[in-house]
Amino acid sequence: MLLMEAISNGSALLLTYVFAHYTTQEVYGQYRYVISILGVAAILSLPGVNTAIAQAAARSFEGVLWEGTKLRLRYALLGSIGLFLVAASIYLSKDTLGVTGGLIITAVLFPLYYGLDTVTSFLHGKEHFRTFSAICCVLALLPTLATIAVTLLGSRLEGIIATQLGMTALLNVIFLRAISTRLVRNSDIDEGALDYGKRVSGISLVGTIHANLNSLIVGTFFGFVDLALFSIGEIFYKGLKQLIYVLTLQAFPKLAAKSDEDAVRTVIRSLKYTWAVFILACTAIIFALPRLIPLLFTVKYTESILYAQLLVVGVLLSFPGAQFVTYFASHKKMAQQYKVQLSFALVEVGAILVLVWFFGVLGIIFARIISRAWYSGYSWHLATQLLRDDQVTVESASM
Repeated sequence: MLLMEAISNGSALLLTYVFAHYTTQEVYGQYRYVISILGVAAILSLPGVNTAIAQAAARSFEGVLWEGTKLRLRYALLGSIGLFLVAASIYLSKDTLGVTGGLIITAVLFPLYYGLDTVTSFLHGKEHFRTFSAICCVLALLPTLATIAVTLLGSRLEGIIATQLGMTALLNVIFLRAISTRLVRNSDIDEGALDYGKRVSGISLVGTIHANLNSLIVGTFFGFVDLALFSIGEIFYKGLKQLIYVLTLQAFPKLAAKSDEDAVRTVIRSLKYTWAVFILACTAIIFALPRLIPLLFTVKYTESILYAQLLVVGVLLSFPGAQFVTYFASHKKMAQQYKVQLSFALVEVGAILVLVWFFGVLGIIFARIISRAWYSGYSWHLATQLLRDDQVTVESASM
């Protein structure tokens, strides 16, 4: 897992380095804009079906791989239509040929890019972890290296997008054919699995839009140069988010094995130490950023330093919330998870609508800080509330 995350993050950082050194801020901003639109369109391919495939495969319903893939392909065609319409609207409103061409290519490759990315979920469900990790590493590394190569050769945005998505689509086809031939031994299907996948996709709608909203706002209302500066500022923020994700993965089984009361108390006790260490690490990064960003991404991105420092503050404030949400997930506290995630998104969107008019791009970053403080505070409140309710229940039963 750690190796897979290191390769994925390292590849992304290397690609950003190449963009910063060998393309203009305008081109990098356009690239980030197209990728953000692609991220939102992903919801039309029913990504929740992958969760259903993993769960069904774990129960030996191996026919779900092909059925789930066919379902995602059908819905991915809607994504292609949507992307064509977005490309047309951007061309008519902004006359941005690079973005328009990139989106047309994205629309053509969309079904193969998202519709066929079901293999890793199947492998995860079957607990073929070595094969799963190897394929994930290849999918992270090869398209990135190919994209870097065409970027260094001076390709236009359309060529860069075509290479990245086309290489991934080709690998999806190869891996799907290989795995379905070697590891699918029956055609059994769990009838309810795909319906469950559709519901999971619907639940993830808010989170998917929320994850790409900031980049879309910056690119649409402030321009692609500002989006490039904002994207560089996000690099360290995203790296720290991945670190938190790895830590919560390790904590998940330990919390799941405890009672509700013990799990909450464990999270609260551990925060005294883990959050303190995280604060020290984030403080060191904040002070190092004025040297790191010009060194890694050239002086063109000096304006990104303040963005990066403030975003690190935001991820620092989200650290406790991630621990409590892990507790909710490990004990199947679905209501609490929905409350936290939905309110978190609504607080951020509301703050953006107010602050962006006064502070521009900085307003979006201030909104992130506010929403992440809310994320931790509200999840902490819900966890301690559950603890108090359990204590009241125990006391009532003993009377």
